Order: sequence, then C-alpha cells, then structure tokens
Amino acid sequence: MKLRKTVIVIASLQLSVALSVYAAPPKPDVSWEDPHSKKGILIEKGLVAGSTFHAFRGTGVVQTNIGKVISILYDLRRANEWVHKLDETKALQDGHLSMVVWQRFNLPWPVKDRDFVYVAEATYDNDKKYFLASMSDITDTDKILTKAERDKIPDDSCCILGKLIYTSWQILAIGAKSTCVRVEVMFDAKGSVPEFFVKRFLRKWPYGTIRGLQAQALKNDIPVHEVFGNLVAESPYGLISDLDCKHLMTED
Repeated sequence: MKLRKTVIVIASLQLSVALSVYAAPPKPDVSWEDPHSKKGILIEKGLVAGSTFHAFRGTGVVQTNIGKVISILYDLRRANEWVHKLDETKALQDGHLSMVVWQRFNLPWPVKDRDFVYVAEATYDNDKKYFLASMSDITDTDKILTKAERDKIPDDSCCILGKLIYTSWQILAIGAKSTCVRVEVMFDAKGSVPEFFVKRFLRKWPYGTIRGLQAQALKNDIPVHEVFGNLVAESPYGLISDLDCKHLMTED
C-alpha cells in the first residue's frame, strides 16, 4: 500500500518525543488582495511569494468565549460538522496536548478528494489572551508515526495527496462572549484542478468554515479542553467588526 499521509499535530505546552524531530519551516510571505466582507466575515486571497500556490484567509467575530473556540478546534472527532468540505478525520496519535490526525476533504465532481499531511504547533499568550496554532506540511511520516499508526491511513484510492504549505488559526479574546478568529491557508492542491473551482473554493472555504465555527459554538455539548476550555476574558473592546479584528491580528 502506498502511504497516504494526512497529519495534523496540535501541540501547545508539551510536544511528544516523536514530534521533537520535526522543525517547522518559516511562514511564507503572501501579498493579500481582493478583500471583501460577507455577513461579517472578511475574505482575502493571494499567492504564496515566489510560487503559483494559492492562499486565502478569513477573519471574523465568533460570539462565544475564547475557551470554547479553542475547545472546538481540539474536538477533532466533530471537525467535519463545521469545517467546510471536511469529510473524515482520524486521530492517529492522541497525547496530552498534541495530536496526529488524518483528514480528507470531500470535493465535488470532477475534482478528486484531497488529503493532507501537516504538523501544527500551538502557543498561548495569557496576558494578551491570544492563541495561535500554526500548521505546515511534513514529508517524512516515518519519524512521526509508528507503522501501526500509518496503517490507519487509507490507500491511494481515497484521494490525491495535497501539500499544506502553511495554515494558522489566530484566536484573540475581545470580550467574555466574543472572540476574533482568523484562519489562513496556503496550499498546493496537486493534480489537475479547474481554475473556476479554485476561485470558488477560495471564496467559500473561509466563509463557510468561520460560519460553521459560529454554529458549532452555539451547541451545548462541546467537550471542554482540559487546559484552555475555561478561559474567559474581560471585555477590553466594545462592539467590533471583521475589519477591527484584522487590525488586531498579528501579521507575523
């Protein structure tokens, strides 16, 4: 079986020994353009510097506390309930604060489904009430996964292996019941993808995912993350818009 590799590792305070061998590449530069707002979500697109690889991001306000937003991000078993076009997720490693996960995106005909391999490292600034999970592609899963874990990944027939160049979730508490959220994605889809589909996906994914995150936040049965789940911030800001969120987020 040819190895199908889609890995997410979400780590904050502690990384496993296996993950310690991985060194994440620096975040690529992107010139963001074509900003437009749709129902309170700012959508931007661009190209990764020095390449033809696409990038897109969405920024908006989710009406819940920061602890619940982070808890939703860690609740991988239900990620397909709110992440746009995500169809399947498998946790291959599940440590204290780190995970290795396989994911597949269900794309409409004639585009074949895609899966990805990426490592995410998370940090949290308690003073600023700011959480960052940054994710990037890995190429050698032998150093990350055991054979038993690799065997859980479907074979080639499921999809085309894409490359996640860089993705990040920036989460900033702006009040006890409001949180600024930005998701950035830079990727190489691999294989043949019609240009009209790429353009539509660039518009729909950030909007659909942040809207889905808001809908998920309204549910009462979200598992509380053991470290971040009870985080709540006082309200240093008044009413805030997607553009305000954009200016508050770091560009690093």
